[in-house]
Amino acid sequence: MEEFLAVGRQLCEVLTKVRGERWWEKSEQELRAYRGAIVKKEKNEQPHTLLVLYPLPANKDAFESAYLGEQLPLVRKLPAKAIRTEVVLGTLAGGIAPYHRITELHFEDQQSLRTCTQSTQAQSVLQNAVQISTGGKPHFLVLESELGIDEEPRKPRPPFKCTLYFSTPQDKNSFDTAYFTEIFPAILKLPAKQFKAYSVVATADDEESPFNRTVEFFFESRVDLETCLGSTYGKQLLNAVKNAPSVSFLVFTAEG
Repeated sequence: MEEFLAVGRQLCEVLTKVRGERWWEKSEQELRAYRGAIVKKEKNEQPHTLLVLYPLPANKDAFESAYLGEQLPLVRKLPAKAIRTEVVLGTLAGGIAPYHRITELHFEDQQSLRTCTQSTQAQSVLQNAVQISTGGKPHFLVLESELGIDEEPRKPRPPFKCTLYFSTPQDKNSFDTAYFTEIFPAILKLPAKQFKAYSVVATADDEESPFNRTVEFFFESRVDLETCLGSTYGKQLLNAVKNAPSVSFLVFTAEG
């Protein structure tokens, strides 16, 4: 055994002299640069999503024609992992929702999203989104995934969705306390098929985001969705949201 250890020690000494590296003195970034390493995904980095919220258009028919015939084909050419388009059906209060359509582009990580949105092709797509949005400029939100429950890879999500949007609170600590101790536990009690939670980390156009967090829960039908919100657990959630130190609203959407 001692002979093997001696040989190993000598080999290490020779390699160290030949290569001339004192790798233990280098930082992680210096080692990457020295070795020419390309970082594909940072440690613990979560999936990211580009969320496009289109305001209620001046003319729905004209917008739908431009969106489905012009914008959506351009969006589908972008290198996103998955793309989902939705039509807003309404709000909890039954009034007119401030948004008409929502587009989601999902990416493996933040770098993939950033590389896409900074490309010439993506910039043209974003500019066209502004041009066809006759109800005002869309919001381009960058979301970081915080939670996904009962998701199945490569399987479509249920077609009906409720989304809670929370505005940026004045007292973040108070909101976080309410969110993690009251709102989120109430959401997880709902008989939904899937749950998704995101934090809003940036915007793709450097505009200020109107929201801080979003939570989504999915259903197989609109009846299931409405039954859920009318249940005891649904009422507990709505009560927790109502008392939270942040402005929020809930919208119903359907894939399409």
